[in-house]
Amino acid sequence: ILSNSDEEAEAEANAIAVQLAKRVDGLLVAPASSVSSDNLQVIVDAGRPLVLFDRVAEGIAADAVIAANRDGARRLTKLLTDAGHRRIAFLSTLAHEGGYRRGDRLGSSSVAERVAGFTATLAEAGIAEPEASVRLNARADGIERVATDLITGPDAVTAVVASDSRIALAVFRAALAAGLRIPDDLSLVAFDDADWTGLTTPAITVMSQPIHEIGAEAARLLIRRIRGDGSPFVTKVLDQRLIERDSVAPPSR
Repeated sequence: ILSNSDEEAEAEANAIAVQLAKRVDGLLVAPASSVSSDNLQVIVDAGRPLVLFDRVAEGIAADAVIAANRDGARRLTKLLTDAGHRRIAFLSTLAHEGGYRRGDRLGSSSVAERVAGFTATLAEAGIAEPEASVRLNARADGIERVATDLITGPDAVTAVVASDSRIALAVFRAALAAGLRIPDDLSLVAFDDADWTGLTTPAITVMSQPIHEIGAEAARLLIRRIRGDGSPFVTKVLDQRLIERDSVAPPSR
C-alpha cells in the first residue's frame, strides 16, 4: 500500500493510521521530519516492523537506508572551489524558520548532511562564514524568484549547488531569463540525475542518487524483520555517483 505525505506531518500521521488499521506486516517510511518523530513512534509502539529510507529520525529505534549525502555535497562543492569559485550558494526548498545558522537542527537529515558537507568544503577552501551561503525555504519564497535574487545583482553568486533537480531546473530557467550563460557566467551542479539534466545544453553535472538500491535494500531489511530477525538495528549508507558534464567552468566575474 503506497501513501504520499508530501512532507506534511498531518498527512503522514493519517497515512500511518490507515496502514496500521489495515494491519500491514511492516512499514517503509521516508519521514516527513527527522526531528519530530511522534508519528513514527506510533508504529514502534504498535509493534510493527519499521524501516526508514532516504533519511533518519531522531529517537526512533529502527533500521535505515540512506545515501552518503555529506560526501556527495563535499564532492560537488569541491568541483566548484577547485574551479576557482568563491561565491557559491546552496539552495533547498526545505522549510526552516529564519536564515540558516551554524548548529541549526534541520527537518530533513538528508538536507542537513548536504548542508554539512557544503559548508565544511567552503570552510576548507578558506571561505569565511560558509553558513551564510546556505539558502533554505525556496519553495515558500518562490524557487525561481530566489534563484534570480541569488544569481543577479552586485552580490550575485557565480555558482549554485541545487539540493534537488527541481531546484536545478528553476536555476537553469532563471539564468536563461537573466541572460546568463551556463557555465560561462554561472556554474550549476545538483543532486539527482533527472532525465532533463543530461539533455539540456549544456548538460548538468549531478550527484546521482542510488534510488533503486535504497528501495531494494530497505525492502530486504523490512522482510527480514517481518520474518523475526531480532539482530541490532543498522543504518546502511549507500554511495552516490558523480556524473560530470558541462555545467562547471571558472568564474568570469
